[in-house]
Amino acid sequence: MEPSNILDAPQVPAVIDEAELIGLESTKTPVIQSEPAYELNPPLDTAEQQCLLLDGEGNLPPRQDEPDLSAPSRPNLRRDNSVPSLSPAPLHLPPPAPPAPSLGAAQPTDSLSLMQLRNLVNALPRVEPTPYSFVYEDASSFAEELEEWFSYKVEEQAMILKTLSSFTHEWGAFNGLGSINRSAYEEGGLDWAQASDEQRKEFINSLLAGIAQDDPSARLIKLEALLYILLGCWHETAGSPETDSTGDSKAPASPGTKTDFPPPIFIKSALQIRYIRKNTQTILSCGGLQPIVDSLTASCLRLCGVDVSSRPGSQGDKEAERREVWCTMTAVYAILEVGRVEEKENQDLSIRTQILQLNEPNLLMTLVDLIAKLRWDDSIALSLTKVSLLTWKTILVCFGGLPEVGKAKESFRDKSHDEADARGQPIITASPLDYHLFRQEISSKYPAYNPPPPLFPLEPENHSILPPVRNHPSKAAGNHIFGSGLGNMNGHNTSIFDQPVHIATPAPSPPPSPAGPGGKGGKKQNYQTNQLFPFLYPPLDEASNNLGGKGSTDLQDLLVGRKWEGSDIPASILEAAELFARRMRATRAMKQLWEERVHFMKYERGWSGADENADVEELCLEPKEGDVAKEPAPPGSTEERMRLVEDFYRKSLPNLQSMVIVLIKAILSHVTALVTQQATAPNGLQNGFQYQENQNGNAPGNPNANGVNGPNATVSTNEQIDGMRTQEINDKAVSGILILLLKWFKVSHILKFEYVTQLLVDSSYVPLILKLFQLQEIEKVVNFKCEQEELNFFQFCRAHSRIGIEEEKPTHEADPGSDSDDAAPPPIRMRREDGANSQSEQPTQPPIQQPPEVDELGFPTNELPKEPITNFSWRAFFTAINYLRIMQKVCKNKAHRNLMLVSYKSSQFLRKCLKVPQPELRLYTLKLFKNQVPYCGRKWRQTNMRVITAVYLHCRPELRDDWLAGSDVDAAVDDSIPLEQALRALTHWHNLKRYPEAMGAKSGILEDEQDFFRRELEKMDWGDEVGDETQMEQQGWDIHVEGW
Repeated sequence: MEPSNILDAPQVPAVIDEAELIGLESTKTPVIQSEPAYELNPPLDTAEQQCLLLDGEGNLPPRQDEPDLSAPSRPNLRRDNSVPSLSPAPLHLPPPAPPAPSLGAAQPTDSLSLMQLRNLVNALPRVEPTPYSFVYEDASSFAEELEEWFSYKVEEQAMILKTLSSFTHEWGAFNGLGSINRSAYEEGGLDWAQASDEQRKEFINSLLAGIAQDDPSARLIKLEALLYILLGCWHETAGSPETDSTGDSKAPASPGTKTDFPPPIFIKSALQIRYIRKNTQTILSCGGLQPIVDSLTASCLRLCGVDVSSRPGSQGDKEAERREVWCTMTAVYAILEVGRVEEKENQDLSIRTQILQLNEPNLLMTLVDLIAKLRWDDSIALSLTKVSLLTWKTILVCFGGLPEVGKAKESFRDKSHDEADARGQPIITASPLDYHLFRQEISSKYPAYNPPPPLFPLEPENHSILPPVRNHPSKAAGNHIFGSGLGNMNGHNTSIFDQPVHIATPAPSPPPSPAGPGGKGGKKQNYQTNQLFPFLYPPLDEASNNLGGKGSTDLQDLLVGRKWEGSDIPASILEAAELFARRMRATRAMKQLWEERVHFMKYERGWSGADENADVEELCLEPKEGDVAKEPAPPGSTEERMRLVEDFYRKSLPNLQSMVIVLIKAILSHVTALVTQQATAPNGLQNGFQYQENQNGNAPGNPNANGVNGPNATVSTNEQIDGMRTQEINDKAVSGILILLLKWFKVSHILKFEYVTQLLVDSSYVPLILKLFQLQEIEKVVNFKCEQEELNFFQFCRAHSRIGIEEEKPTHEADPGSDSDDAAPPPIRMRREDGANSQSEQPTQPPIQQPPEVDELGFPTNELPKEPITNFSWRAFFTAINYLRIMQKVCKNKAHRNLMLVSYKSSQFLRKCLKVPQPELRLYTLKLFKNQVPYCGRKWRQTNMRVITAVYLHCRPELRDDWLAGSDVDAAVDDSIPLEQALRALTHWHNLKRYPEAMGAKSGILEDEQDFFRRELEKMDWGDEVGDETQMEQQGWDIHVEGW
C-alpha cells in the first residue's frame, strides 16, 4: 500500500501484527526501541523436538541467509511515545488495499508452513523484562555490608567517636608528645597516612600487647585505638580525594580482574574504604587476629556470666564490658569483610588461612556456642543481629559462597554422562525411582518383557503378573451398592479384584452392561475391558518359531500361512524403556541415601553391626586397602572445604538444634511485630512507615527517595527507622546462614541436609514464612529502602571528619552581568494574573510511577521503566529469595511437607511473589507451586491455569513429569507420614553411628541396642535352662539304651 494513498488517515503509531510476522526472516526481527536488542534463543518448538524438518534440511538448524519472503515491514514501535489524539475522520475513504503478495505458488494459504512457524517464533520477543538492576549474590558490596553493621543508635555513634579520642591519646603517647589534644591531631602533623610502615607496625604491636592486660579501662582504650585504625582512620580519610598527600594512590586493576568499585554514594569515602582494607592487612601481618579473637571470646563469656579465671578484673563496670564486646565484634567483622572481598576480587586466601589457623575452639564454633546460649538465657545482653552477622560472614569466608558450592557439586558429577544433546539443549533426565515405577508398569503389562536393569537393585512391589491390588482404596471405592454393578468411578486405577464385573479373558469387545436398580447402568467405561490386564502370552520374536521343545514350526507356518517376524511389544514401549535407561541419572545424594538405607536394613536384621570391627580397626597398624598417604589439601580446594564442613557438623551437632531455634525466633519476632502493627501500618510496613509511590529513582529532585517521611506519611523517629532497619538486617543474616548450611550439608552428605530440614520443620519454619508473606506486600517492600542517609556510617564519619560535608552545600554564584539594581524587590502587582498564580504556588510534580508488576506468566501489567531501577531494597530481595529457596529445599519431594503448604493455603500468599519481575524470586515461587499442585483439587487447578502454565515455561522438566496428572495421590498421602518417620529414623541412626559423642551417647551404643534380646534372655536364665534340658535328654537316652 503506497503512503500517498492514505494521507487523510489518522496518524496512529504503526504496529506489526502476526500476519506480517509470518514471513519476516530472523535477521530482520522488529526490535522495540525502549528495550536492548539481545540475541534471541527461543526454545525448540514441537516440530523441532520431533525432528519434523523439511526435505533437504537434514538435522541442521534453520539458516540465517534464507531469502526474504516477507511483506514490507512497518516502522518500529516506540514505547516512549504515548498514543496521540485521533484526528478528525477523513472526508474521503481510502481506496481498498491491494491483495497481499503471494508467498509462493506451492505454499498453502490456509495453514503455516514449518519455515513460517520458525520465523514467527524467532520474531516473538523472548527476553524477560528486568526492571531491577538486582543481581543475586552471596552478599552486597563491601561498603554496604560494612555500613549495615552500624546502627543508628546514639550510644553506638558515641562509641565511634570514642575510638577517635582513644587513638589520639595512644598515638600521641607513642610519638612522645604525651596526651595531645584533638586540635593538634587535626592540624595534620601526626597523620597516620604520613607515618612510615615501621612506625605503624610498631604502634600496632604495642596496642596488641595492651589488649591482653588485665586492667579493663586500659584494655578498652587499646581496643578502641585499634578499632579506629581498622575503620580506616576515618577522621583524616573520610571525604578526602582518592590520592592522599603522600601520593599513595590506588593501583589500577589488571585486565580481567574484577574490582569491587564502591557505589556512587560512597565515592567520597573511597579513600577511607581503601585504608580499611590496607590497615586490616597491616594488623594481620603483625599477628593481631588471634589476640582480637581471644578478646572477643573472653568479653562475650563475661557478658554471658561465665567466669574467666585468666582475667581477675572481669567483674568491672557493665558499661565497659558492653563497649569492649562492641569493639571486639566490630574489629572481627571488619576483618571478615576484608577477607571476603579479597578472596572474591583478588583470589587472596591469606586472611581466610589465618582464620582457619586460630586456636580451638575456632571462631565459628565460638559464635555457634554463643547463639546456643541465647536459647536458654534471655537475660544475656548480646545483640542477636551482630552475632548472626558474624556467624554468616564466618561461614561465608571459611566454607565459601554459592559459587564454591557449585564447584564442589561439579567435582562430584559423573563426567561420562552428557549434559547437553547435539543441538546444545540440556538433556531431560529421570531419577532411578522414576525408572523403577516405569519398569513396574511395563512389567505388569508385558510380563515376559525384561526392561534394562535400574541403577539400584530396587525390589519390585508386586511379584505377580496380575495388576497390583490397591492397598489404599479411595473413599469413593466403597460407595457402590451391592448388586447394582456400580463400582468405583475411577476403575482404571484399581485392580481387577476390586471390579464388580470380572472378565475371564481380555475380550476384544466390551461385555454386556448389566442394568442396575431402575434399569439404569453405570458409565460405559466401567464395563469395558480393563486396560490393566497383562498380555499373558510371552512376546514373540524371530526365535519364537522354535519354542515349545517339539521341533520347528515350519510346517505349521506353511499350513497357516503366517510366520512371526519381529517383536509383539510395541515399538514405543521399547523406545521408552531404552530412553529411560539411557537418561537415568543418580545424584550423589541419592547414592548416599541408598547406601545408608542398605546399612540400616542390615543392622536391623542383624546381618552386621553398625560399628563392626571398629575397635580392631583403630588398633590396626597396617595401611588400609586403597589408603594412600595424601598431602594436605591446598587452601581453597574442594577437599579442604569438604573437610571443614565435616568438622563443623561433628562439633556443632549438639548445638545445631538450639542454633536453629534461636534463628527461627528472630523470624518470629519480625512476624509478631507485623501482626501487632498491621492495624495502623499499610502495606505490611511497620508503624510510622508508608510506601511512597514515587521512589523508583526515576523522578528528578525527589527529596524523600528512601520512602520515609513522604508527603502523606507520618513523621518517623530515628528509633523507628533503626528498629525496622535492624530487623531487615537480622532477617538477611538469618536467611544467609540457613541457605549456606543447607547447601554445604547437602554437598557433604544428604543426611546432614535432612537433619537440618527436620529441625526447620519442627521449628515451624514453613508457617512462619507463609505468615510473613501474608503480612507483607512483597512488591512494595522490595521498593521500600529503609535508610537514613545522614545517619549511615560513612556519612557519619564524613560529618565528624577533618574535612566535613560543608563542601556539598550548593553555592549560588551571581551572574556575571548582574549589578546592584538586581537586589531591588520586584514591583507590586495591582491585580492577580489568571492561571499564573496557581501554577507558581503549586510546583509541578512528576507523575507518580507505580512499582513495576507482572502477571503470572511474566507479562507486565503496567508500564515498565525505561532504565533499570537502581533505588530498591537489596536486603528485601536477598531475604525473600533466600526464604523461598529454603522452603523449596525443605519441601522438595516430601509429600508430608507439601501437604502442609496445601493445608496452610500457601498459594494465595506465594502468588504475591509472582508480581515482582525478578527472575530468581519468580523461579523459586513457581517451584513451590509445582510441589503442591499434585495435592490440589480440580477447582484449584482450573482457577490457577496461568500459574501452571508459568511452571511449564520456567521450571526444569523431568522425563517422567507427572506432577500435574497426580498419579496415585491417595497412596502418596497415606504414605507421607510413614515415609517422614522412616527418614527421621534413618537420620538419627546415621548420627548415632558416626557421631555418638555429639549425640550424647557412648561409643558402641548401637551394638548394645542390637543385643537387647540377648540380654533379656540372659535375665531369664534361658541359657541355663537349655543346658539342663539337654543334660536330662542325654540321661534319658542312656537309660533307654540300658533298658534296651
